[in-house]
Amino acid sequence: MQFPDDENGDVLRGMAGSGFDFGSPHDVDFYAVFPVGADADLVARQLIEADAGESVLSGMSTTQLPDGATELKVSRKMLITHHAIGAFEHRPGDLCAAHGGRLDGWGVMQDALSEEPSQTTGGEKPPNRMDVPGEAFDEAEGSFVAGIRKHGWMQTHALDEDDKPGFCFTTGFQATTEHPEILVFKVDQKIANGRLQGRR
Repeated sequence: MQFPDDENGDVLRGMAGSGFDFGSPHDVDFYAVFPVGADADLVARQLIEADAGESVLSGMSTTQLPDGATELKVSRKMLITHHAIGAFEHRPGDLCAAHGGRLDGWGVMQDALSEEPSQTTGGEKPPNRMDVPGEAFDEAEGSFVAGIRKHGWMQTHALDEDDKPGFCFTTGFQATTEHPEILVFKVDQKIANGRLQGRR
């Protein structure tokens, strides 16, 4: 699968390399940040009004951030392509810029892919790494799995590399709660951490 050589293209190539399912629609969350909460509310209303004839949005919410700014989250169920992501970013991006805000990345949930076909039948939960005895892990793996057992999930942050954007992802949701793992792209690490904690 080929993607253009830009920031979104780099993200999508990484998703493709991890086995992401591009053939099914996913709920994609687009984020924007506003210094003034009233401006975020205004843009939210404008997006809802613009969507009245299309009905493509699946959710909208605002959250006050620790620094006093307001985050706007716009959700849309869509097939993920480079064109679709860029085209949808353009609409709220123009509105945000007109009201003092800025786009701040996007994220999507993806069901964890099992490494081996499930040997279970019926409603049994398929085996996973959480079921492996502790002595089977090296020190780093054992510490990571212990964190999942204690907290229910762990977060990994991949730093920016050259011109490729960083990203965050969870490990453990699928094993402990059967909730899809979460990927968050193009977002500051501290903000991404807050978003992931809020999605538990």
